[in-house]
Order: sequence, then C-alpha cells, then structure tokens
Amino acid sequence: MVMGSVKPSKPIRARILIKGSVQGVNYRYRTVENARKLGIKGIVRNLPDGDVEIFCEAKTRQDLDQFILEVSKNDFVIVVEQVQLFLEGQFGYSSHPRQSSDFGIEY
Repeated sequence: MVMGSVKPSKPIRARILIKGSVQGVNYRYRTVENARKLGIKGIVRNLPDGDVEIFCEAKTRQDLDQFILEVSKNDFVIVVEQVQLFLEGQFGYSSHPRQSSDFGIEY
C-alpha cells in the first residue's frame, strides 16, 4: 500500500419522490440551488401526477441527508407532504438514463 493514497468512496445514488403542492411554485429551481450548494449531481423533474422526482448522486451520506432536509422544507407556497427515498440497490430505486455532471431541471 502506498502511503498517502486514499481510495475514493463510492458516491451515494438515490431516487427521491416528493409529494405535495410542489409544481408551479418554483420547487424545482429551489431544488437545483440546494443541490449545487451541496455539490450534488442529478436531475429534478415534474411527474404527470403532480409529484416531483429527483435523481441524485452525493459524495457522502451526510450530503444526501442534508439535501433531503432541504428539499423537505415548506415555505409560503411550497407544501411538501411526503418524501420517499430509494437508495441505489433498494426496491423502488431507478437511475435516470442521462448522467449529469451538475444538477439541472428536466423539462
């Protein structure tokens, strides 16, 4: 083993479903801002049923947990009723077909 070499940790990948009054209230833009502040990569998009879906990749579980805390917050127009987290390897997880080097909105 070479001194000073550290094996990089595997990124934490997740699919997050957000239920509530989260469309038409700038929720996706707020999600992008929070993700970029935390260095999280991924995509956020509206779903036809009124939910929002997030595909994300965090460097650490701590970053992912902070991101979940941020996307769970309500304000005067955004009302998050439920957050469902599906980690890579769990039932309900799926990845987005397009990999992202940043975090953006899918229209």
